[in-house]
Amino acid sequence: MQHRNLHPIDLSIVIGLALLSGVLAFVTVPVLSAVVAVPAILCAPGYALLRLLLPADRFSLPERGIFAVGLSIALTILTGLVLNTTPWGLRVVPFTLALSAITLAIAGLALLLGTPAPARPKLDLRRNHLVLFVGAALLVIVALVISVQGVQTYQTAQFTQTWLLSADSTHLTFGLQNEEGHADTYKVVVMVNGVVVQHWDAVTLADQQQWQQVLAKPTRAGAHLTVTIYRSEAPKTVYRTVTFNVPATTARQGAVVVSAAATTRT
Repeated sequence: MQHRNLHPIDLSIVIGLALLSGVLAFVTVPVLSAVVAVPAILCAPGYALLRLLLPADRFSLPERGIFAVGLSIALTILTGLVLNTTPWGLRVVPFTLALSAITLAIAGLALLLGTPAPARPKLDLRRNHLVLFVGAALLVIVALVISVQGVQTYQTAQFTQTWLLSADSTHLTFGLQNEEGHADTYKVVVMVNGVVVQHWDAVTLADQQQWQQVLAKPTRAGAHLTVTIYRSEAPKTVYRTVTFNVPATTARQGAVVVSAAATTRT
């Protein structure tokens, strides 16, 4: 009588990958995240499903690898499609957690049902099997290299957000928000018809920090108010310009137009 193997090493590895992938969704470890993500997405879900549905001894090692990758891709696509219809959307953290949960559920069910693990892997590597196995291994290696390089070179967009809004009939609200990824210092100059009326020489903002000022709204027909922003790293180069214009033809009715133009940073 054959005893159940309640703790097969292969399913333990699958469960470990799924748990580690879920943890790395919240903890940023660039290289480790890429190394774990490849097998956690391309191998673990399909292998767990294969172990649940069919006896492991039914396939040779290359066949199990090929089926595991194919089933993993199918599960990954289905997970993405379903997740895209939910309020969470198809984003990195929800997708990683969903796929990890699916993998854990399938592997846990395989353990619960006691699906027997192979006593030893079948290494019947005939030429066609060997070609398929080597091809699959090369695909995984290439995907891993591309993932690692992508994580190492990826940079989020860095910019400073500006706005100039009408607060009421006599005032404007000007604002800055630092999205540069680090603290930065700005010089802000306010001009009406080319004449400086206000300025701040050193506005230091931490990353994600906002700064706002209330400005008097010009009312004279044809008047224009311009707010020019400079960064400390290039104090003579205009970084952003925001303009408020009072149209000459509609000034008597109190109509106003706000226009904005931003210089691009090289």
